[in-house]
Amino acid sequence: MCILGLFSFTQRLQVPDRPLNTHPICTRAKYGIVKPRINPTFLLAHLEPKSTKTVLTDPSWYSAMQSEYDALIRNDTWTLVGLPPTRTAIGCKWCLK
Repeated sequence: MCILGLFSFTQRLQVPDRPLNTHPICTRAKYGIVKPRINPTFLLAHLEPKSTKTVLTDPSWYSAMQSEYDALIRNDTWTLVGLPPTRTAIGCKWCLK
């Protein structure tokens, strides 16, 4: 049986819409000061390239990719070895952000 069913319609509990906040900290929300949120993806959408073809035509992106690749080579990140005949190679992609 529902607990509210025990009360008559006139005896139901009155719950305030919003509890009263009495702590002494003053916040912007307490005073109703709200700033609109700006979604950063809207700001960055036109700056991020959509494909590697567009990246390779832009000199600043190309130099960034080249310096990243040079760092991988300089740090001996990988060693090129032969692939066994029973295995397949894995793919590799650039994350352009």
